[in-house]
Amino acid sequence: MEPIVVRAICADDLHVHMMDAFDRHQEVTHILRKKGRVKKLRRPRVEDWTSGNKKASVSNFIYHVYFRQYYGGEPKVFAAFRGGQVVGFAHWRFIEDLKLKRGKEKDFAILDRLFVSCECRRMGLGRQMFHLCAEAAKAEGAHMLYISTEPAVETQAFYESLGCVRTKIDLGPVMRAPKHDIPLEYSLA
Repeated sequence: MEPIVVRAICADDLHVHMMDAFDRHQEVTHILRKKGRVKKLRRPRVEDWTSGNKKASVSNFIYHVYFRQYYGGEPKVFAAFRGGQVVGFAHWRFIEDLKLKRGKEKDFAILDRLFVSCECRRMGLGRQMFHLCAEAAKAEGAHMLYISTEPAVETQAFYESLGCVRTKIDLGPVMRAPKHDIPLEYSLA
């Protein structure tokens, strides 16, 4: 099996089949409520991409590479590659991109996406991409990284292990995040 390399993505990496092997599957059986209680779901919720969703995700991903990275300074899109296939990706942006400049939030960067293909989880890829995003955001002057996270217990444990904490600032409505998402922050100081 080919080794996995985590790095900033470049235009040469982009091709229509770059995510053919990507498996978004996650079975959610327990979620964390905003008040801190764990709730067991009666029926597991499956997070997955159908082929149509996958095509839209690839298009969205390519959009973020071109417009966020190549016209926005430092690398903003990082990916884990196995050969020519993307098996994980993360991207961030400044909150200014949301046209929301108020108080300390203007120095926030937002971690927009962080996904690792099902078969490549628990290999440290998400952690590596998270830290690359945080370092790039800090290099561009951000003081805080904001994350609107899925309430799955595993997802919450992952971000907690990185040092993320709950924030009182909820940008979910501005970001069009699902209302059940949990807002977290990570200090870049």
